[in-house]
Amino acid sequence: MTDDEEIARQLNERWGPLAAASRARLEPDPHTKEQILQRILQEPRQKPPRRRGRWWPARSRTLLFGGTAAVAAAVVAAVVLVVAWPSTSAPVYAATPPSLIYQLDRPESATALLDQLARAAEAAGRPGDGKVEYIHTQSWDLDARIDDRQVTTAVVPLDKQIWRKADDAVTTIEKYGTPWFPDATSRRAWQADGSPGSDATPRRTEHPPGRYGLLWTERPPTNPDQLRAWLRDNHSITDSGGYFTAVVDLLKERVLTGPERAAVLRLLASLPDVDYTGTVTDRAGRPGAAFSTTSAAGGLPARHTLILDGTFGRFLAYERTLTTTAGGLNVRIPAVTSYVIFQDARFTTAAP
Repeated sequence: MTDDEEIARQLNERWGPLAAASRARLEPDPHTKEQILQRILQEPRQKPPRRRGRWWPARSRTLLFGGTAAVAAAVVAAVVLVVAWPSTSAPVYAATPPSLIYQLDRPESATALLDQLARAAEAAGRPGDGKVEYIHTQSWDLDARIDDRQVTTAVVPLDKQIWRKADDAVTTIEKYGTPWFPDATSRRAWQADGSPGSDATPRRTEHPPGRYGLLWTERPPTNPDQLRAWLRDNHSITDSGGYFTAVVDLLKERVLTGPERAAVLRLLASLPDVDYTGTVTDRAGRPGAAFSTTSAAGGLPARHTLILDGTFGRFLAYERTLTTTAGGLNVRIPAVTSYVIFQDARFTTAAP
């Protein structure tokens, strides 16, 4: 056992009882961790006896490190330590989806490209016939709970279809998508926890008018300046990332006409810190153009990315990624913490 491993073992033994006694199961207090670490470093170092097999207690509440660097580097910044609950087979990191691959061959002006797509969107007109708005999405969030349990060992997307009628009555059909695991250990941990989200049975719900919890009951403005103010009515927006979030919420409950989509694109083009981040294939296998901005409004710096069809400016997907620090989250940077795939959005004649 190396000196670094011995430090980790002693940290685990000394913090374990304190963590176990915490009714709230909160992350260890950084000041307490630092005191424990300093006491260990000041004590005489003795070489532990040689052990066979796994030295880590199989059923203890294990103290894990939130990084892949050497233990010595991790213990210097004691705030990266996290407690995993339970730890019988939990991985060091929470499962997050693989990052998409963006290719930027040459720099392009985000403003010019978005303005070009806005003109194409305006000419495209209204998608579909009828008065019922149909939206089909697949989404995943790191903090989502499945069957009232938080799943950190598997990425289980939610497949959702909504039909919104003219009187704001809404029909929804929800089901869990195919789980994704970063490794075999995560799959076994998810199975040991009862495989939450494995039931893909569709759940249909009828929501009477006014009961679905819609953010907007009126159509969005087709003027970009009016749209900016309209979005702020329901969202606390302090930067460009806030507008990205508001646009995603709008796309989850409204099928946009060509002029409405053009207004959204022109609003994005007017934001001062939006970059064109290249071409990308989204999680549904569709090629698109990516536009991103960075925001710390949620507490941690995150890159917000909207992926658009490069011909008519249709919204294909949204990604939120932590790029510099994970804070108290047990994820590996860069970490995708949320995504939405817009599978379909059109007007139709009736709900099924």
